[in-house]
Amino acid sequence: MRLLLAGLAFGLAGLFSDPAAAQNNCDVSAITPSDWLSPDPTTLAEVPNGASANNCDFHIYSWRWFTYLMNPAPSGDMRNFENRAVHPVVDLDTCTSVQAGTTVDAERGFIASLPKQPDIPDQASGNALYDKNGNIVFYNRTFSVNECGILADGQFPDAGADNPNFPTGKNQVVELKTAWQVLPDGADAGSYYTQTVSLEGEGDTLLGLIGFHIVVNTAIHPEFVWATFEHVNNSPNCTVNQGQGFTRPQPADGWNLVGQSCNACVAQNYTDGTDLLSACSSECSWNPSNDDQPAAQYDSEGNTIIQGTANDICLVEYLGTPTDQSGAATNIANIEYLNTLLAGSGGLIATQGSSDLQVLQNYYLGGAVWTDMSRFNMSSTDPFDSVMAGSHGLANASMESFSQPHSNSSSFFDTGCFSCHGSATPQNTAKASHLLTKSAGASPGLMNRCDVKAGPISGQSQAETVCPQVCGTGNWNGNWNTLVQGTASVCGCNTCVGN
Repeated sequence: MRLLLAGLAFGLAGLFSDPAAAQNNCDVSAITPSDWLSPDPTTLAEVPNGASANNCDFHIYSWRWFTYLMNPAPSGDMRNFENRAVHPVVDLDTCTSVQAGTTVDAERGFIASLPKQPDIPDQASGNALYDKNGNIVFYNRTFSVNECGILADGQFPDAGADNPNFPTGKNQVVELKTAWQVLPDGADAGSYYTQTVSLEGEGDTLLGLIGFHIVVNTAIHPEFVWATFEHVNNSPNCTVNQGQGFTRPQPADGWNLVGQSCNACVAQNYTDGTDLLSACSSECSWNPSNDDQPAAQYDSEGNTIIQGTANDICLVEYLGTPTDQSGAATNIANIEYLNTLLAGSGGLIATQGSSDLQVLQNYYLGGAVWTDMSRFNMSSTDPFDSVMAGSHGLANASMESFSQPHSNSSSFFDTGCFSCHGSATPQNTAKASHLLTKSAGASPGLMNRCDVKAGPISGQSQAETVCPQVCGTGNWNGNWNTLVQGTASVCGCNTCVGN
């Protein structure tokens, strides 16, 4: 792994200002610098304060996972997230080719954005993304080894237990997805975490990390906590908002995911409150729709065609948070506070982090999302829509470029993370973000499972009676979960029923 530190003083001085400027409900008094910068993984099994966690605790949890994953692995020239013995590279359909103990020297598994497959797509929309230089953006997916076990045998490890689900604690499931930009000669590579890979038809190519999805389950949150990080220079907000404390000024050489002519217009109009969608409507083709943006193209030998037309991407929701969502101000203030505390030239990473971590000052938490079942209302028209918590409109400019939520959406479950990673039949299923459930029409088996509402289930014996009836004969996969004790449970069905 190659980490370039030269040129860190590239103009990010003052990028983040006094964290006290943001009003928040974060209590970080008990968190030491080492807890932030080199977290003990045994402390990451659960969100801080457990069932009593507040909004900021989830964002603290997200930041600590990011710094842990970006710390050097115990052995080898790699970071924790690159340790293939823990987070193996998987192919598009199975984990059968992955062996525990696979080293970082194994094939890295970089693939271009592909047409939508019957698995987790490379972009939420399945389309190719091209950066400001017209180079395609590359993606890498990895899973925990224990999740590969789930995929291999088609069963959850603790099927038959009182409350079967993905494993938690020290064996919790972690899914990672990263986005990488080609860094041409002369690029300021020192502001990126980088690696050199060999691309077919292109040879050795330097890539810079621009996006990082972290998806982790816990005992209290089996629906998974979803967090996303981005490089500070990825994309502007569609409505310029430099925030309180945490700010992202106009990059000297333009935004990563904005074409050259559009970048020039943005630079002229980059002042707080400016609606870039309108101000630069002639110069920019903002956020193409899924239907308008093509998939990756290939040459006659099957190699990815690297060059295409640069996209113009802006972030629809500031820090993934619609202003009309419940708790929007607090969610934004908490994220701003933590980004200011940790990132930028004045943050903990820059002032107290090791040389290996210095580059992380150029990345920020774009938001996190989870569910709060205490708000569950079974009598609601859509009882699972109200339980969404955190950044309801969460999107990463490098990964959900063409599938961002918009304020006129009737439900952010239809456009945010849970729209791709929820259960397959929204009319009758729990819209929890189980990683392996997909939209209707996905491939058979695990990828097409549904969590079907079943009323209250008190234990395994009752589940064995109720779930076969709910799912249909032979269709129950052996899994069930209680969402609200004494009120609502779901059964895991192998195929979707009851549309």
